[in-house]
Amino acid sequence: MRHEARQVPSWLIFDVRQDMSTYDRRPEDYITGSAPPGFLSLRSESEKDLVELWYVKPLERMKGDEAFVCLMLCFPLIEAIIRYQSKIPDEHDVKFSDNSPALKWFATFMSIPEAEARATWDGLRNGLLHRAMIKIDIDYELTGAKPGRNAEFKDGKVVIYVWQLRDSVVSHLRRLHKNLWKGTSSPLPRVYLKQ
Repeated sequence: MRHEARQVPSWLIFDVRQDMSTYDRRPEDYITGSAPPGFLSLRSESEKDLVELWYVKPLERMKGDEAFVCLMLCFPLIEAIIRYQSKIPDEHDVKFSDNSPALKWFATFMSIPEAEARATWDGLRNGLLHRAMIKIDIDYELTGAKPGRNAEFKDGKVVIYVWQLRDSVVSHLRRLHKNLWKGTSSPLPRVYLKQ
């Protein structure tokens, strides 16, 4: 007996983990966040599934000229990792003062000296997130090379190995997904399905 493959709508291809009974759902049937009336059925997704769906898979698909967008996503994730690993409460800023745990963590993560780590954080993280571009006061080079480190400081500028950095962030997300948003003022939202 031959079974014909069921045609899956193109708008569902992004989420292959759904069971066959939900393949007839449209994107507008889902809502993420607090469920309003009529959206009572919770789609069961673990923290791992959500982190894979929202962060890991999109990051892994990025390449080439998507480096700026990749960095715009990586730096808030790096900040979440720093907060968790340095035990910085939500109500406190992540401080990059001399000898601060956050500065030391970031310098080690990037493989650059602490003085350059502070300028790199300000130029990249703050520039990309507040102005959608790296600040002009930092000399930098972005490259797709993967030398086994996230960055280096050479010839008076910071060299960011974008895809190596991305891979390091993804590795941290896969290890820490259960803890990064737990007990914070910004927990991962739930996904609801319209009844």
